[in-house]
Amino acid sequence: MATNPAHTVEKPKQKAKQFNVWSEEETIRFLAVAKQSRYYIVFLLAIYTGMRQGEILGLRVRDVDIQRRTISINRIMLNNGKGFKEGTKTSGSSRTVVFPSSIVPDLQKAIEGKQPDDTLVMTSICTTLKPNNITRRFRNLIEVAKVPKIRFHDLRHTHATIMLKQGVHPKIVAERLGHSRTQLTLDTYSHVLPSMQAEAADNFGQVLDRYATKNATTSEN
Repeated sequence: MATNPAHTVEKPKQKAKQFNVWSEEETIRFLAVAKQSRYYIVFLLAIYTGMRQGEILGLRVRDVDIQRRTISINRIMLNNGKGFKEGTKTSGSSRTVVFPSSIVPDLQKAIEGKQPDDTLVMTSICTTLKPNNITRRFRNLIEVAKVPKIRFHDLRHTHATIMLKQGVHPKIVAERLGHSRTQLTLDTYSHVLPSMQAEAADNFGQVLDRYATKNATTSEN
């Protein structure tokens, strides 16, 4: 054949991933309840850094730099909880994430008494913490906090959504999540963009309106 007829076929659009997120108020309400849990630091990191569950459970003490407020993500726990994998989900997932100063005390508490190569989060008898245990605890805390039921992975989506709503550049959000392309972030969180555009348009209009009002006042004087 001289030409490939498949080249004229329009590719189907990728369906947006379905997920649920918490509002800022719901997030704070959950954390207030989760603070009583031994594994509070797991939920805190998921919300404040956007890390995946396996990435959090794979953290070693030496991966956390309190002075620079950074976490190096270069090891994950396997889904079955039976060991770790050096490296991450994809090559782009290995990254360094900055955390806010507000959670420094919680990280210092999690590190206290541990050696650099120790896993950051362990059970009360210093054994490996399984993903299933975290999932069960997460569901229990949701019921107590009386917030909408979501998956643990949706805490990552909650982190990204709140950041985008705050006006953080999508490239920064993509870097925090370990996305290889900013477009992936934009496609995943496209539901946030309409409200962002409306707010940006309003802010733009307000700036010019203030400028116009200032000029009109100056001319009158």
